[in-house]
Amino acid sequence: MKYFFIIPIILLIVQLRSSYADWENTCLINNPPETLCFGLGPETILALGDDIFVGGQFGHIYSRSYDNGDNWVKPDEIKGMEKLFFNGKYIFALWVNYPKFPEYDSFYSQDTGKTWQIFTIDGNSIKSMACDSNTAYAYTDSGIYFSEDYGQSWEHSAFVVPGSNFELQYSNQNLLFASPFTFSKDKGMTWESISIPNEIALDIAFSDDYVFVSTGYKLFRTDYSLGKFELVLSYNDSIRAVESYNNNLIVITADKEIHYSHNQGLNWQIISGGIDPLDFESFDRYLSFQNFISNDKYMFLGLGSNIYRYNLKLLSNVQDFQVAEIQIFPNPSDEILYISGNSNSNSDKFCIYDILGNKVLEDVFIGRNSINISHLSSGMYFLSIDSENYKFIKK
Repeated sequence: MKYFFIIPIILLIVQLRSSYADWENTCLINNPPETLCFGLGPETILALGDDIFVGGQFGHIYSRSYDNGDNWVKPDEIKGMEKLFFNGKYIFALWVNYPKFPEYDSFYSQDTGKTWQIFTIDGNSIKSMACDSNTAYAYTDSGIYFSEDYGQSWEHSAFVVPGSNFELQYSNQNLLFASPFTFSKDKGMTWESISIPNEIALDIAFSDDYVFVSTGYKLFRTDYSLGKFELVLSYNDSIRAVESYNNNLIVITADKEIHYSHNQGLNWQIISGGIDPLDFESFDRYLSFQNFISNDKYMFLGLGSNIYRYNLKLLSNVQDFQVAEIQIFPNPSDEILYISGNSNSNSDKFCIYDILGNKVLEDVFIGRNSINISHLSSGMYFLSIDSENYKFIKK
């Protein structure tokens, strides 16, 4: 049986999109034109306090800002790099164009990028890395290595890795993640797939507490037990990318919108102002997206050939914003009705009324975002959700 929920929305406190500020293109602040066009690839932005590092590819210059992007400096020695990592002690740079050492392409720095040393493991160049506190993992032609002393010494872990497109992505709580959508609990010796029933994973991101997986039109999260996946966002246009840093989460959609969450997917706000539409078009070429970072002052986003920043002070005034809209799906439904956008607070009560105004169901959202309506008779109903922050009726 199908139950139709027709959805006009009355919102008392809702932030449809940010009116506080736009993204600011740091390449246009105090820099002459020749400092532009970094030629960004994935994983080419790094923040260490107010120092921002950007690695350009395709022969473009590696650049550094000492003042949160107000000014950019191009070091003379290194001419380009595609990946940057920091493990709490060293900066690692991969796929580097360093004319002084043309036969090598991976380096590390002990002095926040002022000088660089050759970085190899058993004579192998590094293809990809993942760092977590003092532990680091490296993928080479000889397999996977790991270090538990910030990369000073390395131990071989595994010879065989799954798939020709294998790339290390992230490590957290003794878990090692790699593309395409696999994880290891034993330092890379064995691997399992990340899967969501009836969904195909397309992109992945990580925070301190959660793993986020995009499946095209939906975004799910799970804790590091990788057990139950919880739906946190459903969007009517495709989700192109998801990325998390310092527990800030952004989603970029095909209609050139940037959705931001400060509480790991519970609430969302649209903050797309200031982005050059051409940079969104450049972004469409990338299959993976890992150019989002934040420090205690700004969020930084690399799109196209530009580095944008968003002042966190301007967001601090709206940290308790509500989502742009509450979404109910599927509609019509025959069993489970999913809610995307409610705060999932223990105090959030919902009621369902029939067309005569009779209350047929009353309950609270306690750690869930769905309502079982299988016991209702076929027909049209009204869903009402009333919380401290907003009141609306979905009809």
